[in-house]
Order: sequence, then C-alpha cells, then structure tokens
Amino acid sequence: MFRSSFKYILVLILVLSIGAYGQEYFTIENYIVDIKVNENNSYNIQEELLVNFDTERHGIYRDIPSNYNGKNVKIDNIAVKGSPFKKLRSGSNTRIKIGDPYRFVLGEKKYIISYDYTVGDDGNKKMDEFYHNIIGDRWDTTIKKVKFTIEMPSDFDKSKVNFTSGIRGSTDSSGIDYRIEGNTISGETLKPLGPREALTIALPLPEGYYRNTSKFNGPLDVLYYLKKWSGILFLTIISFVWFFFGRDKKIIESVEFYPPEGITPAEAGYMIDGSVDTKDVTSLLFYWAEKGYIEIEEEETNGMIKMLLGKDYTFIKLKDRRDAPYYETMMFNELFYKYGDGEKVKLSSLRNNFYKITNKVKSIIKKHKSLKTQTLYTNNSKNLSAFMKVLAILPVFLESYTRFYLLTGDLYISIPFAGAISLLIYGVTEKTVKFIMNFEVKREDMKLRLSRKIMNIIPFLVILFVSFNIFRIANLSIVFNIVEFVIKAIIFIISFILAEFTLKRTEYSTEVLGKLKGFRNFLIHAEKNRLETLVKKNPQYYYNILPYAIVLGVTNVWADKFDGIASKPPRWYRGYRGFTTHSFIREINQSVNSIGNTMSSRPGSSSSSGGSSGGGSGGGGGGSW
Repeated sequence: MFRSSFKYILVLILVLSIGAYGQEYFTIENYIVDIKVNENNSYNIQEELLVNFDTERHGIYRDIPSNYNGKNVKIDNIAVKGSPFKKLRSGSNTRIKIGDPYRFVLGEKKYIISYDYTVGDDGNKKMDEFYHNIIGDRWDTTIKKVKFTIEMPSDFDKSKVNFTSGIRGSTDSSGIDYRIEGNTISGETLKPLGPREALTIALPLPEGYYRNTSKFNGPLDVLYYLKKWSGILFLTIISFVWFFFGRDKKIIESVEFYPPEGITPAEAGYMIDGSVDTKDVTSLLFYWAEKGYIEIEEEETNGMIKMLLGKDYTFIKLKDRRDAPYYETMMFNELFYKYGDGEKVKLSSLRNNFYKITNKVKSIIKKHKSLKTQTLYTNNSKNLSAFMKVLAILPVFLESYTRFYLLTGDLYISIPFAGAISLLIYGVTEKTVKFIMNFEVKREDMKLRLSRKIMNIIPFLVILFVSFNIFRIANLSIVFNIVEFVIKAIIFIISFILAEFTLKRTEYSTEVLGKLKGFRNFLIHAEKNRLETLVKKNPQYYYNILPYAIVLGVTNVWADKFDGIASKPPRWYRGYRGFTTHSFIREINQSVNSIGNTMSSRPGSSSSSGGSSGGGSGGGGGGSW
C-alpha cells in the first residue's frame, strides 16, 4: 500500500512542478502605478503599462488576486482606456483580458487599467497596515522601469515606510528611490524587475487608522469567520454533550480466576478495547487446541519458506468444530476443508490467501447480531458519538473548503475536494485515537503493534502533507500561521477524543469489562500460592488460560508467575525442546506473530513590520494571449 501510494505522490509532485512558465512574448518598458488609499481600507488604483511585443499577440491579461490573508477582496469598477476587455475568473484571481481577438499587436502598445480594490477589515485588532504589492510576482517577463505614487488618507509615521523588491520572500530594500511629501509617497525602481519579481510596500499603521471598514466582501469572508471560530464553538458543544451524556459508569473490577463464561478469547479481545486485532483471531487456534479440536506441530523449514515465515506449522484436526458461534465454525471449516485436505493444513499454504477469512471473522465479531459482543455500546451513544465526530471534522472541512475555493475560485467544485481531505483526516485521526486509547490495554506487544500502526498511517500522512503543500506550490497569497494551525489541531484532536469517549457501554458490556480487567489484574498480580492451589485443582489451568493471556498481552508475565509450577508441556503442541514455561512462551509468542502475519498477509503487501517582497495584498501578474 505504501509503495503504490508513494508512486502516485511522486506523479502528483511532478505534475504540480511542471507549472513553471516560460519567458513571455513581450517586455514592459515602463509600468506606472497610482494608488489612492481610502480611509475604509479600499484603494483606487490606476496602472499604465507600456508593453513592447516582439511577437504578434492579441493583447495582454492582468491577473489580480481576489483574496488576501484568507479573506475575500472586492475588485470592482474595472476599466481599460481605449481597449476592449473582459472580466474573468482564473483560479484565485480576477482576470482582466485585454485586446481584440480579431486583431494582433506588434511593437509598443500602451494599456491604462483602473479598478477599485477593497480589503476592508483585516481582522487584526492590534494594528492597521498598508501592505501591498505595487508590482506582483506573477509577471513572467522583465519590467524595465516602475514608477509609483501612493496617496494616503491621513498622516502616518514616515519612518516606518519600507519597500522591498525581488522574488517572493525577499527583504532586499535596495534599488528603490522614494520620497514623501505630506501624505503622498512617490518613487521609482533603479533597476529592472526580472520575471517573478515583485515590488512591495509595508507600512504599519496605528489601530483605528482605517474607519468604516467592511467586514464581508464576499462568501469567502463568511467562511473566514466560520472557520476561525467553529473549532472553539464545536469543542464547547462536544464537551457539554460528553460531560452530561457520554461518561461511562464506573467500571467495577471483580477478582476473577477464569475469563467470563461464554466469551471466547477473540470476543474477549474485542470486549476489552473495542477492536478486533489479528492476534485476537489467531488466539482461536490455541483456544481450539486447548479444547481438544486441533493439534499444532512445529516444522523445520528452509529456503523461501524459512525466509518468509521463519517457521512453518501444521494444524492437525482432531474433530470438527460444531455448536459454536458462526465465525468459529466458518473459520474452522475454511481452514481445513478449503485450504487443507480435511485433516491437516500447513501455515505456509495460507500465505496471501487466508486474509479474507481473517477479515471476515473480525467483521462478524464486531457486527454479527447473534453475538453478545454486538451489544458493546448503546445505540444512542453510537449515534451521539457519530454526530460529535461530524461536529469535530466540520472545522477541518471549512478550512479545506476555504483553501480549495481560493485555489479554484469555484464554490461548488471545492466541496468534493474538501470532503475528500476531511474524510482522509477523519480516517487517520480515528485510527490514531483508537490506538492511543487502547495503549494501556495490551502493552506486551506494543512495539510490534505500534510499528504496524505507523506503517498503516504513513501513506495517509504523506498524502496529507502533499495535499496541504498544493496551496503553497500554487503560490496563493495565504499567510500560514503555525501557532494558529497548532491550536486548531489541538482543538480538533480533543474534540475527536471526546467524541470517541462518548461511546457508552451497555450494562452487559460494562459487567464483562469489569470481569476481564479483574481477570487481567489477577494474571499480572497473582501470588504463587494461589496459582499452586488452582493448578492442584486443574492441572491444565495454565494452558486453559493461555489463549486469553495472548489477547490480553500478558503472556510473559503469565510465564513468570508459573515458573516452576507448570512443568508439563501441553498435550496439543509439538516442537518444544527442553521444556520450561519461558521457552514455551517464547515459542508461543513467535508462533503467534508468525501465524498472525501469515493469516493476514495479502498479495504484494509488506508490513509584517519589515515586510517581504510579494507578501502583501494585490499585485498578481499577467501575460499575453
């Protein structure tokens, strides 16, 4: 899975990387920009471009970013003096397409473009600013000379005016000559701007400098405020619901010497942590062996089998498994009659084949209505938890939707993209949260389980990383605030964990869980004299309990407790040499891992004060057509 995912990721990166533009068919001899800044943080802008075409073209287009810092920017009153034009949408830009489709131009041509650009309320309560790209970084041609005039609405601190030029992120302030007269700033560049180079002004202003600013310039601004506060709002709702409706009754652990009656080890594994692992399914083999249905024989291996499995095992049927839950009889019959000869089956013959049966058993244990384990959680709590998870993921959807809208400029096409990202994050988070919540339950094999879980989620995490960087590769004017991102991530994770904790166990499930925890504690803390008494009453006690010790993750502790007590090997296992409880458990642990890996294997599987160039509002770029 990881290899195939990685292949697609490389293709995606390659496709995204091919976006570099070639040099345009013209140069800009002179670019004059006049900006009048109004007290409501809107700008009346006129641009005069003297363009020199070296190839016949219909004209130019001018792309102006329609968003800034995640907020919508209103661009209206567009006019082009002396030339026909069309207003279009191009991704996150407003495109002004200038020229006549039936005529060509060659040599010098002057274009005069005017428009109003409204930023409005910037959402910053600490300060105002005029942070604007006089020339944007999206021009793929040389601009030989830039002249500019900026008229501010009232007094400002002249010492804080800062100009930068160069590629995006540059802090180079040389090569620009400017002067300030009253509230007007005027200047010019002293050297040409190359392709993808910008000219930016950063001017911090006191809070309240702008007045009567508009909060909403379009649907994106509504999304901006929704995604900003939805996480805290939904976390509050989720916390309230969990506190009053989602908390479980206190688990009363009783002292138990045996597992709960009528519960197989596979069901016990599900009951204690709400998930069915491959090890839970594998434990059924030892459960059947202890019940007298099969024998397990270890075999020496060599060649490819030794490299793949380490050891091979033969399962020998002693009698059919009847009068048992459907998943047991189904697995038993498939094992011996489909993959074996009806009497014996080798573990090596199950490789890359038996995983469908393993998965089916897992599904039945969790979903089959004839099992008592189906009543693990109440229906009301499952519905409530699902609703809370939807609330938890909504801020992620809004964040993704906003960014895709900035990328595509389409309100509707952004929905499936945002939905796909949200579902992906939902899946990764659910896997991770369930793993964290189960961490205390089965600690003995935690390193192995941790490595497998990590391998399972790595492809998803890589895809998430690439998906997130699409926005950066697309060069959108979005400021990524790492602190804000971390806070949102923490809010989301807490919300999701609370939603998971809202699952409320039924009375039956609560009772069984108390017995299982009491039984597990007994296995860990039992005194030797108590064990000797139990073995005296039942010489096979150690092996009766073994399948449950496997799913509860305490086989090594169990072996320590019985050191010197259980001196006879089990009647159903062949392959030990110089029997001790420790050597036997070591063999069992190895065989459990080997059998589990083989039974679940699939074909082909493997385990702003200073500012920077291009960082402000406006700017953009253009080209020819």
